Amino acid sequence: MNSLLLECGVIGIQLPWTESSEQIDRLVSYVKFPPIGIRAAAPGMGNCDYNLQTTGRELIETGNRETVVLAHVETRRGIENLDAILANPHVDILFLGMWISSLPEPWDTTTLQHPTGLVAECWPDVARGRPATARIQTDQLQA
Repeated sequence: MNSLLLECGVIGIQLPWTESSEQIDRLVSYVKFPPIGIRAAAPGMGNCDYNLQTTGRELIETGNRETVVLAHVETRRGIENLDAILANPHVDILFLGMWISSLPEPWDTTTLQHPTGLVAECWPDVARGRPATARIQTDQLQA
């Protein structure tokens, strides 16, 4: 299914409930072309706008470079494995679903715990050359 979406023009795949680097590796195997993954290539077909000038090598190199892999961490296990997930070179974007992972009851926003400590743990990645951003609704945080 992931390959079909990519063939239709989707530029990336988000892995919900990411809990390990191994899950990212499995996703990458499906969305990247060899030698990184096992996704099939079809130069000159719809996945490259029927451009007969695009070589197989160009299709594969461009596809592997431009296909986005997004890890969506939203569980305590994912947070416990955050360092390994962030160390995976194929993770282009990390999305922390902290409202889910920090709540005793999912979606119960009346018991929010302060997530800035979790966000702060991600800032070292900026030094590794990965951009970081955070959207925190401060009106909903407890001191």
